[in-house]
Amino acid sequence: MAPQTPHLVARFAQENVPKACLWSPDGTCLLTATEDAALRLFELPGAMLAGAATPSQTPWTETFQSKEAECVYDYCWFPHMHSDAPATCVFASRAP
Repeated sequence: MAPQTPHLVARFAQENVPKACLWSPDGTCLLTATEDAALRLFELPGAMLAGAATPSQTPWTETFQSKEAECVYDYCWFPHMHSDAPATCVFASRAP
């Protein structure tokens, strides 16, 4: 089966494999942890949110990256996060 998000999959190099991902509570953002000890935030494209495009038609863009000193062990979103309220767009991470 072909990946449903080829544009997102193409963002990761062979040596920079995603270790985990976590959807935001409001379902508009995807937070990933990768082998290079970075957290990357991807927002769903507006056309997908509006239902005007499919994942394979719309490229995802990395909107934020946080490079950690060591491998990320765990991370989580603020439970009441909502993209319409920027002050709630918070996540926490834990490294050794």
